[in-house]
Amino acid sequence: MSVYRDLRLPDDGRSIRLLTIEPNTDNSSTVSCNLRVAAVQPGLQFEALSYCWGDPKAQEVIFVNGTQLAVTKNLSTALLALRDSETPRTFWVDALCINQHELAEKAFQVPLMGAIYGSASKTVIWLGESDEKSRKAF
Repeated sequence: MSVYRDLRLPDDGRSIRLLTIEPNTDNSSTVSCNLRVAAVQPGLQFEALSYCWGDPKAQEVIFVNGTQLAVTKNLSTALLALRDSETPRTFWVDALCINQHELAEKAFQVPLMGAIYGSASKTVIWLGESDEKSRKAF
C-alpha cells in the first residue's frame, strides 16, 4: 500500500508507527491523520487504542498522509470520537500502525504489542458508539 511505502520499519525490535489525528472542529468531516515511524524509548508520548475491528465489509474512508485509506467503520467512528477540536492526538492503532498486508512485518510487530501497550501513556478502550443500553450501563 502506498501509505506504507515511505514508512518502512527497520527490523530493530523497537520501531513502530504512530498515528496522529489532526484536530478539527467539524465533527462531520473526514478524519485526517499523519502516520510516522518512531522508536519506542523513554519519553515517547502516545496513547494506544484498543477496540474491536468490527465488520470488515463495513468500511469508511479516512485520510492518512494525504492518501485516502479504507478502514472499518468501527475504527473510523473511534478516530472521529477521539479527535480533538484543537490539539493533535497521537495513537498506536494496530490496524493502521502495522501494515496488515505485509506478513513479514506482522510477524515482528505482533510480538511487540505488549511492550507497545506498556509504553503508551494510556490505553483508550473504544467500546463503540453509545446507544440506549450503554447509556444505562454508564
